[in-house]
Order: sequence, then structure tokens, then C-alpha cells
Amino acid sequence: MRVVTSKAALLGLIIASTNLYAEDYNFKPGLWEFTSIDEIIEIDAPPGMEKLIRMSYESESSDDPEVECINDFEHYIRNQIQNADEDEDEHEKVVCNQNIKRISANKMESEISCAIGQNGTSLWVAETNFNGESLTIMGEELVESNFNNELGVSGHLKMKIKTSENGRYIGSCKSEPNE
Repeated sequence: MRVVTSKAALLGLIIASTNLYAEDYNFKPGLWEFTSIDEIIEIDAPPGMEKLIRMSYESESSDDPEVECINDFEHYIRNQIQNADEDEDEHEKVVCNQNIKRISANKMESEISCAIGQNGTSLWVAETNFNGESLTIMGEELVESNFNNELGVSGHLKMKIKTSENGRYIGSCKSEPNE
């Protein structure tokens, strides 16, 4: 009786563990279209800089959706961070660390912290919810920097940005995936 109970308990544990950890995310590989809304929700900057930063930030935002061929979403996110590390401008090197945590087949949490040059930091925390042929990403980023620009303006900048992104599957990929 004891052996049967132990085997039943072990079998139940195995079945439960495979249900808790699905092999893949609930994500359909292929061509995806992403739209996002970014909003500066808090900014602390020297006088005159806030307006300039908001104008600059809004001019970089686009209503045009981005289209990407993705076969593995987690791999795609890791590549995006690696590309940010490599996209150095002439003034600042960006080095990022990332922690991606799988919650379930339908949810992923990510935390990305970056050193920006010698005087800045960025921390981005987000939750991604997968639903087969659609997904949503909700995140917040906190940026802090001490700066001294070409115009001789120096000071401290602290900014919090809220991001809401929606993705939808639009078909199969026609070329090599970006993963």
C-alpha cells in the first residue's frame, strides 16, 4: 500500500510539474506587428530642460507599427538588449544586464538595468502577457543621469517612462527571422 501511494504521489508530482512548466510560451512564431505608447510620467530636470526633453522624446515617438519576424520571443528580447549594448553613440557606452523570468506559458517578467556612460543608469521592469496570436507588454523605465552637454549645461536628470506595447501575429515570415 505504501509503495502504491508513493508511486501515485510521484506520478501526480510529475504531471503537475509538466503542467506548471510548458515548454514554450503561448506565442505563435512568425511575422509580428508591434505598436507602442510611451509616456513620460515623471521628470526632474534643470529649468528649461524638461520642455526640451519632452519635445525631443515626442519627436522620436512614432505611430508607425514595427514589424518583426520572431521565432523565439525570449531570444528576441535578449537580442534587442544586446543590440542596445552595441548601439553606442560617440559620447556614451551602454552596458545592460538582464533578468528574464518565466512565470508561465502566458507570462514573462523582465528587468533590464543599464549603465549609460559613466554617469547614468536605466532600469526597465516589464511584464509580457502572451495569448497565442497577440501579446501585451506593460513596463516602466527609470532613467537617472548627471550630465554636462556641449552647450555647457550641467545638472541631474531623473525621468520615469511608462510603456504600453501591443503585438499581433500577421503571418509567416518571408525571410530569415530576427528571433
